[in-house]
Amino acid sequence: MSTKTTTFLKKLDFILPNTVALSSWLKEQGISNDLQQRYKRNGWLKPIGTGAFLKFSSKKASFTGAVYTLQKQADLSVHIGAMAALVLHGKTHYGRFKNNWQLFANRGVILPKWFKKYDFGSNDRWKLFNTDFLPEGLALQEYDTGNFTVKISQLERAALEALYLAPKDAGLQEMYEIFGQLRNLRPNVLQNLLEQCKSIRVKRLFMFLAEKQRQAWFKRLDLSKIYLGSGARKITKNGKFDSKYNIVIEDLNTNE
Repeated sequence: MSTKTTTFLKKLDFILPNTVALSSWLKEQGISNDLQQRYKRNGWLKPIGTGAFLKFSSKKASFTGAVYTLQKQADLSVHIGAMAALVLHGKTHYGRFKNNWQLFANRGVILPKWFKKYDFGSNDRWKLFNTDFLPEGLALQEYDTGNFTVKISQLERAALEALYLAPKDAGLQEMYEIFGQLRNLRPNVLQNLLEQCKSIRVKRLFMFLAEKQRQAWFKRLDLSKIYLGSGARKITKNGKFDSKYNIVIEDLNTNE
């Protein structure tokens, strides 16, 4: 490899392994359109869609690497949440949730075509949920993958997001068992989330499961400040009516 070639390749060292480099971002780093085309012709940048490249040393983009690009380069307000975040936090042993990613973004956020069409592999499946049932940016954190960080839900938000998708994406028995592992949730963070949560159904189901699991932090919540609405909510079609939280829900194996 010539000295000149080595110099050119070193200019791409800022592209982190298994991430995607966007053309607009490369220009911000001093790699002009003409230079990008030269790198492409030489195989140093591999296109995976319009305006999106892999560095020559990366065989594939990882899912988290692509999310990193959405967050840090495209500046999209999207994060990993629900069961996927609970897996990253080590709070579920259900193998079927591994590499099954839930992305959350506000209504109107559209993911770029390169992301939607990219083949991450048979092990990775993902869905985007556009919703504003929780405020944007509240109770998020950076998760360290080893090569970069991506924004994911904190435990408290992830639990509410998982309930938002239940029982379709996660069964209620599974959620009950997962709630048994959530011993260290922070009451102040929960209080803020529950007060601002727009889903009556999610809040009632959260209260129901937390009380069933006799979580210590549940007693530290000020329920008088959490609006639970009126009228019954049907969580499952064939279930029993719980008069305290005004929900219809299936029988759970609580070992009581």
